[in-house]
Amino acid sequence: MTTSMKVESPTPAAPASLTMQVRSDRSLVVKWEYAEPAAYTFHVKVEYYDPAGPMIEPVETKSQSCQGLAVHLKACTMLADSAACTVKVSLQASKQDAPHVLSEVVRAQTSWDGEMSADDSACDLEKHRQKFLPQLVEFRESRGCNLKVLVVGGQHHGKSAFVNHLYRCLEKNLDSDDQVEMAPASAEENTQEVLTVKAEGMSLMDTPAIPNMSNEMADAFRSLLNKSIGEGTRRRDLANPPWSISGIVRWVLNFLWNPAHAAVLVVSLLHWRDQKEEMQTYLSAMARDLKNASGGTVTFPFVVAATHRDSFLRDSKAVHPHEELVEVLDTIKRATNTNHVFAVTNYNKGYRGSLDVNQETFSLLSQLVTLASRRDTGVPMNHLRYFLAVLSVVILAIAMIRACL
Repeated sequence: MTTSMKVESPTPAAPASLTMQVRSDRSLVVKWEYAEPAAYTFHVKVEYYDPAGPMIEPVETKSQSCQGLAVHLKACTMLADSAACTVKVSLQASKQDAPHVLSEVVRAQTSWDGEMSADDSACDLEKHRQKFLPQLVEFRESRGCNLKVLVVGGQHHGKSAFVNHLYRCLEKNLDSDDQVEMAPASAEENTQEVLTVKAEGMSLMDTPAIPNMSNEMADAFRSLLNKSIGEGTRRRDLANPPWSISGIVRWVLNFLWNPAHAAVLVVSLLHWRDQKEEMQTYLSAMARDLKNASGGTVTFPFVVAATHRDSFLRDSKAVHPHEELVEVLDTIKRATNTNHVFAVTNYNKGYRGSLDVNQETFSLLSQLVTLASRRDTGVPMNHLRYFLAVLSVVILAIAMIRACL
């Protein structure tokens, strides 16, 4: 008598290179790679979580088995488009003749902020504008001029994109053209000179990058804070010695006009994630100069814009990506020695607005105007003008007395 033994099917290899593409309608295209996929079935499980909750249980789960190396899944029906979301995908493979023997699980995830329709976005931006604009009017009436803001930071951190973003938000039109040129990240620097964009009583000054805080770059950065910077000024001109022709011209301009009223320090969340120690040193040095501008006589008003919020959330592998974002902002606050750090997605032309990004953007602007209203960056130059005026009167009086003798 013979008995046959059942041979267990070997465990299949796990799929590789699992990726997700989020389409404009929030549906998902999930792709992967596999050697000789024709003999295998792939089991996809998608879980949708609400970042506003504890994220213990998904608000919706979808499962699908398929042949091939991709699947298209419709958008979550349990969360509104205006709600943020974290999506977690798990994938296993099984041979078609042994469907119960599954490979190891491979996983991927992505997150995003909620989005609004064009009409809802315009209404939300208008609500924020109406609350914010009286601050600008009050500043202009008290100072007799529009608010002048420096936008400063490193190369490819999103300074120019941030200027365009603020313009679109203040104009409540996300279809507006770029006001300053942007380019894909590369070794080449895009912003070569100071360019000013005017929007709703603000002058936003897009400045050349300060790539590091070496002696030369630190001098250029201090010049931005201490002096009146003209349109078209290039970085090489910022730290020219005072006895040069450019330096003399700049001294005269500085005597006639005060420095900018405030600054936005732009830092990319992606750079912070990938180069944390280097960025901590860089931001700490910039913060020290901001708090000791004009030779230590002025605390220069500033806030921090943490850009690339959307990309940071998209790439985050944390269990709670939005909580990880809050933790990262806390570390940036410590590095820059300020609580005024705001995470934004720079709206490019045609973007759909986000409640969270709109709130962060106008909170940044409101805080910036408040700080600028309480500090006068032109105090040192005002003192110099007063001293020279008194000196002129004294010299004139002496001359008149001598003429009468």
